[in-house]
Amino acid sequence: MLTVRPGITDAASIEFRNEEDILAASPDPERTYRNVILPRKLELYEQYVRTRSFRGDVRILVRTAMAVLVK
Repeated sequence: MLTVRPGITDAASIEFRNEEDILAASPDPERTYRNVILPRKLELYEQYVRTRSFRGDVRILVRTAMAVLVK
């Protein structure tokens, strides 16, 4: 897993683009991050490493552009 270099965006960044809002709405932000957000991010990172491809990277870039433009 450590062989994958960091990029400018990823599925976790897209899914949790409103992470601050999620944590602000939580009665216990630290617990929410540790028990909800972090496990999901790690799952997305692992999934990317297992299935990475040029096509997948293009899909992530398009999803990122859509998330930025639509918001």
